[in-house]
Amino acid sequence: MAAAGVPMARPASEHATRPTPIVPVPVGDAGRAVAVSQALLERGLLVPAVRPPTVPVGSSRLRLTVCSEHDPAQIESVAVALAGVLAG
Repeated sequence: MAAAGVPMARPASEHATRPTPIVPVPVGDAGRAVAVSQALLERGLLVPAVRPPTVPVGSSRLRLTVCSEHDPAQIESVAVALAGVLAG
């Protein structure tokens, strides 16, 4: 994800040492998090926004969940789409 330009809540090296299927992508603004989530849904990708009151105001994020059935090409595809939506 980081290689595709997607910001990570923790350094990629930390994800490798503490594996988890949940990959938080910080966005900040709740409205932007919802807009990015919607743009990804329009591309066929379910990436929910997590926003207040679940997280503190100003720390909204996207929640990616990776499972063993996702192959590297699928993960790369999501990373590229996410980086594009975040940049645009």
